[in-house]
Amino acid sequence: MHSTYKGPIEIVTLTAGAFSIRLARPALPDSLLDEPEVLARNKLDDAMPYWAFVWPSAFLLAEAVARRGPAAPGDPALLEIGCGLGIAGVFALQHGYRVVFSDEDREALAFAARSAAENGHAPARYQTLRIDWREPAPRRFGLVIGSDILYEKKLAPTLACFLESTLAEDGVALVADPGRASASNFPEELARVGLACATESLSVETSEFDLVRGSIYSVSRPEARRTKA
Repeated sequence: MHSTYKGPIEIVTLTAGAFSIRLARPALPDSLLDEPEVLARNKLDDAMPYWAFVWPSAFLLAEAVARRGPAAPGDPALLEIGCGLGIAGVFALQHGYRVVFSDEDREALAFAARSAAENGHAPARYQTLRIDWREPAPRRFGLVIGSDILYEKKLAPTLACFLESTLAEDGVALVADPGRASASNFPEELARVGLACATESLSVETSEFDLVRGSIYSVSRPEARRTKA
């Protein structure tokens, strides 16, 4: 069961630092809370349609991607996990990356694809993929990004295991968080599955939340393991 938004859609311009995108989003996201399929899914596994809202760490993640510089010709696609509206992924498209938007909710994927098209990106530059973190991704990625996805402490071990199975041997994952206490165990869970983690404080001026501050967790395999591989 997945949420289906039936209300009006608005197109807005969002900025993160020096860059901007056009975003398609539900004009009345709270209306999803009354949808029967949403109520049924929430009763089944506590799921909520968080995808329909703009969350602050997406802008931190967009800034982190911008600081990596533009994608090189021929670079493989990056994977955005828990993409929601796809904000960071669309910013990545603006920097020349090819993007795989992934989420558990198909409606989120439809909005992310619409926003990619709103910014003039050809379908060959992006794709959508439904992913449940409790299952391995269909292939490994050299760059994985995600924001506002550690909103419950119980998600950290699930996400750590997913990243271990998804990152290429020399891959990097960038996970943005606004400083929630629920993310505090994430580095420990990464270490438990054999992944290294560096944490960086970051801030960015945005159109939606003014100044956003938070952390970027940079996840990779330990150097010794990568050298051995």
